[in-house]
Amino acid sequence: MKQNLAIALTILAMASIVSGTAPTIGTVSAPTTITLTAGNTTTITCGATITDTDGFGNITNVNATLFDNNEAGATSADDNNNHYTVASCDLGSGEGNTTNAVCEFTLQYYTNAGSAWECNITATNGTDSGSGTTGQTLTVQELKALSVTSLAYDNGAGGTIALGATSDQETMTITNTGNTNITTQVNGGATAMACAIGSIPLGNERYNTTSGFSYGNGVLLTDTAATVPGFLVPQRTNDGVASTDVIYWLLGMPVNGVNGTCTGTITVTAN
Repeated sequence: MKQNLAIALTILAMASIVSGTAPTIGTVSAPTTITLTAGNTTTITCGATITDTDGFGNITNVNATLFDNNEAGATSADDNNNHYTVASCDLGSGEGNTTNAVCEFTLQYYTNAGSAWECNITATNGTDSGSGTTGQTLTVQELKALSVTSLAYDNGAGGTIALGATSDQETMTITNTGNTNITTQVNGGATAMACAIGSIPLGNERYNTTSGFSYGNGVLLTDTAATVPGFLVPQRTNDGVASTDVIYWLLGMPVNGVNGTCTGTITVTAN
């Protein structure tokens, strides 16, 4: 008698089940006060703990924006005055369902001053995303600063200025290296210049904001800081071009009593 055996095969199907829940963002931390660097960049960090119920390894990306809420929003285009983006923040090693995100921003010196800055962090896990924003606004401090070019007086042909003569017009370029409009004050020392022999009186050095001004129409330099009339260098708003303006200068030589190379100092202050 022949016996037929029916063999039943059991196949086990295994699948990874993902909940489809968006990551959550813990408290977003950032410096409450930001101090910029004149004419240079300043780095700050914004961070948060990210939680995903399917495990921290399920988080695919974390990005962040830093923005001036008076002029921009979290999704606005980048602008060095009011909006910055970090496309991919650094993630820590993580444990269980959480990992720490650190987002590093490089701010320009002309970033808007004010107390309406916010940092927003967004995390994604491939299917869903969650975001969080600093609970308080951040303050970017006002920075008044400038840089200036030096002056080198000559007779217009690169040569020596004769006694009793007036120099060729020289240009001093003022660059706004802060984040607000500035006016300027100028002053000299006891004399305009000390020479190898003798010195040039302070009032012989004169300035104006109009090119081609005559020596008689120039403002006399004094040893007391004086605001340059009608002069203002605005906050930089063009990412490709610095904000500058110029002051024009003339030097009148005494009729006698001086000889040789002369040097002096003009102090220029941002206000």
